[in-house]
This record gives sequence, structure tokens and C-alpha cells, in this order.
Amino acid sequence: MHFTQIHNLTPTLLIASSPDISSSQVALHPRSSPHAAAAPTCIALPRQCRIEIGSLEAKECFEILLRKRKGRGGWAKAELSGRGAERYSAFVLEPTPTSPNHQVLILPARDPSRWMASLPDSTPLSDLCFPGTHDSGATVGFPVSQCQSPGTPIGAQLQDGIRVLDLRLAVKHKHLLVYHGIRSQRTSFSIVQDFLLDFLSNRPSETILLSIKEEGPPHALFPHLLQLEFARNPERWWVHPRFPTLGEARGRLVLLSRYGTAGEGSGVHPPRWPDNRREGFQWVGRGAAGEEVRVVTQDWYSIGTFLRLPEKFSAFSTLLRTYSPAPHTFPINFASAATFPLALPPTCALGFGWPRLALGLEGMNVRVGRLLLERLARGERTKGACMLDFYALPQGGVVEVLVELNFLVGQERGEGGAGGGEGVSGLGKEG
Repeated sequence: MHFTQIHNLTPTLLIASSPDISSSQVALHPRSSPHAAAAPTCIALPRQCRIEIGSLEAKECFEILLRKRKGRGGWAKAELSGRGAERYSAFVLEPTPTSPNHQVLILPARDPSRWMASLPDSTPLSDLCFPGTHDSGATVGFPVSQCQSPGTPIGAQLQDGIRVLDLRLAVKHKHLLVYHGIRSQRTSFSIVQDFLLDFLSNRPSETILLSIKEEGPPHALFPHLLQLEFARNPERWWVHPRFPTLGEARGRLVLLSRYGTAGEGSGVHPPRWPDNRREGFQWVGRGAAGEEVRVVTQDWYSIGTFLRLPEKFSAFSTLLRTYSPAPHTFPINFASAATFPLALPPTCALGFGWPRLALGLEGMNVRVGRLLLERLARGERTKGACMLDFYALPQGGVVEVLVELNFLVGQERGEGGAGGGEGVSGLGKEG
């Protein structure tokens, strides 16, 4: 394979080009180093290669042995071993018509349960890139109602770096229970709230965007029961009708309400949420400084058949490429899809068979992982919420890449900028 460029360490590292570099060893140095190449250099490497990362001036180089895992969709997470390997993770992108060489991205290993800790308080939440889960509480009812693996309940999702949760609630016997369609998920909102606040108490650097939707026909008690729940811990909820800064949101639940009417106490609230609109929709919210923020949303889920997954991915990627770079926008992009019986949630998320042999179809998670890795490799700005089914599959790399997109060196992010500073001290228009 060919090794082209390593991105996203702080400072960014480039391959150093010198006559004594062999085909089995590559030395990498900071961009500011006089030994660093002015531009990326392609060097042929064997399937297993030894990489030295560090500063020659400080003489802190160490070795990492890179073993590529067999992956799907043109990318794979790689195994690192050797002294210092625990400080990094690696991904391999395979060649494409527009990128003829393999690319290896080596990223700093971050604690996914505390990844917001080093971001500046002044960062607007609407400028961040959030890993999220669709129907976050739907862990039972395979294969029709289940959207997350039983081994990744909400607690595991938060530990793995998920920071946008999508809860569907229904009133049953004067209690708010977590549902997906007609299927109970065997827990209550009261229990979920206690768990979320306990997580934030132990990790006060973090925040969670919590989308709440009423599942099923409207019930007269739904808003009242929710307000009773909020009143149990009112200081721990952000219910103002604007996106906060990260400093305002740390240790709190930020409400995105998909029920009732907008107003003080309802959090960030869309005027409407059109069902299954293929072309997407947008609405105007408010940012941390009161400025207008266009919230652009792609939630086309009823695709009819798995044969339309390429169309679903096209809708996802179009929104990402169009609105991630735009100022004063916040994309909410659902990678999930489901239609009984030919497009069940596991099939849409994970695909099936052997796609590279034309004996199957790639799922959304593999496609999204490739798109995000390509953006990371090019240093392209990405923001908004990416909502996933079965987020930890395959390979568990999509969330890690989404988190890392918040730390691109030199990336501008609003006035505060998420790339530096101190840490904790054509869519349809709606409304």
C-alpha cells in the first residue's frame, strides 16, 4: 500500500522526506520542524509497517507497528502496537478513483466519555460536530423496532461519546415510558433522566442534547408529565429557545422538543417536523448570541426497500457537504432508515453479504464512515448532529471520527473556535 499523509495530531504531522528513509520505516515530525516535508510525500510501505512519531529535536520518537484490519466500504480501523501505541488510533482509507493511494490517518486517542473537556467554554453548541443515536432507547424488538444493540444501552452510548439522544415517549397509566412505535422499551423517562444526570454529575465537562418526541397519538397529559419531570432538577435543564454556548451547557441536558408549541421552557423547538420528507426541511432557531441559526434536517426514513440505500446516502451526504461549511447553520442528519419488510433497521444500518464482490449491499454506517474519514483527511469542516442506528457497528469507528472532527487543527469554529483555547474552567423551508 502507499502511505500518503497523517492528519490531525496537534501539531499536524507530515511525512518527512529524506534519502535514508527505507520502505519499512517512516519518520514523522511536526509541520514546524525543519525536517518536515513541505508537502505530503507518498512512500511505498508493506502491509505491516513501522512508524516513528515524535520530534527529532526532543528525541522522543517511538515505534508503532501498524496492522491493517480487513474492513468494509473502503476503510478499516487499524491495530496499533508497540511503545506509545495506546496514545493513538489509526484508520486506513483504501484507494478511490480520485485518491489513488492508501491513506493512513493516525489520531490521538481521546477519552470518549469526556471528549468535550478540552473544548473552549465560548464554543457555540451549534458549531460542534455531535455523534448521536436515532431512537436511542430502542434496544428491544429485533428486527423491526430495535435500532440500537442490546449491548449498547444509553449508558454505554454516553461512555462511547454519543452526545445527542433521541427519545420517544408515550403516556401509559399516567407515566412516561420509552417506546418505539407500539413496542415498549421497558424503562421510564424518570429512570432515564436520573441516569443522564448522574452521568453529567460525574463528568461536568460534558453536555447532552436530548430530543424528545411523543410516540403515538397526542395525549393530553404528555406536556404536563414532562414538566413535572423537568421540575425535579430544573437547574440541570437548558430549556431556553436558543442554542447555548458549551460553557452554558456543561453538566446540563439541552432540550430539543418535538412536541407541543414553541415558547420559553420548550427548549430548541422546530415549528414543524414534516414526516419523511425526502428533500429535507429547515427552520430558523437562535444561536448563543441571539443570532439566527438555520437548522437543516434530513430525516427521510421510509425508503421502501434496501435497494434505495444509495439514494438515502446521497441525501445524507448532500446535506453534510452543503451545510457543514455554511456559517450560522446546524445540520441534523439522520443516517437511519426503516420500512417493513424490505428495509429493516439492521439491514439499512449494517448492510448484508459481500458488497465488494457484488453479492450484497453496503449499509449506511460503512458509507457514512468513509465520507467522514475523507472529510477528516482533507481537513474539511463538519458540524451538526449525525444520528445513527447500531452506532458501534461495524468496527466502532464512526463515533470516534465524529468526535475528532471537532479538533481539526486550524479549523475555524464560530467566535470561540473549537480548535484551540482553554477547556473547562435545496431544502424545503419550514416556518
